[in-house]
Amino acid sequence: MKKMIILFGFFVNINSYAFIDPKIGGTIYLDSGLEKNLTPQGVLVVIAKPAGSPPQSSAIAMTKIKNPRFPQAFVITEKNLLVPGTSLKGALRIVARYTATSDIQNFKGGIEGFDPKFPITDVGNNNLNIQLSTLLK
Repeated sequence: MKKMIILFGFFVNINSYAFIDPKIGGTIYLDSGLEKNLTPQGVLVVIAKPAGSPPQSSAIAMTKIKNPRFPQAFVITEKNLLVPGTSLKGALRIVARYTATSDIQNFKGGIEGFDPKFPITDVGNNNLNIQLSTLLK
C-alpha cells in the first residue's frame, strides 16, 4: 500500500491587528497610608473612556471588583462594554476608583488613580500599573 502525503501551500495576507488581544489589563496598587479607607463592602471600579473625550464623559466599558485585595489584578474585555453593539478599540483612558461603600454612583470619600506611564493606552496593553492615590471629595 502506497502512502500519500499531500501538502497544501498557501499565502494569507494577515492584518497586523489580527493578533491584538481585545482586552486591557494590569495591576492596581494602593498608596501607602490609604489602607485605613478600605472596608469589607468596598468596591473597585475600573473604567475605560475614549482618549479624546472630556473627563466627565461616559465610560464605554467598566468592570467592578468587590472587596478588592491590593495589589489587585484587573482585565477589561468586550464583555464589559456598557453599550451593546460597540467595540473595545482605539486609544482609551483607563481610570480606577475605589468606594468604601457598594454605591458605585457616589465616590465621595473614595480613592482614584491611573497609570502615569500610560495615561492613554491602546487595546492589547496588559501591563498597566494603576496607582490609587487621589482622595475624592
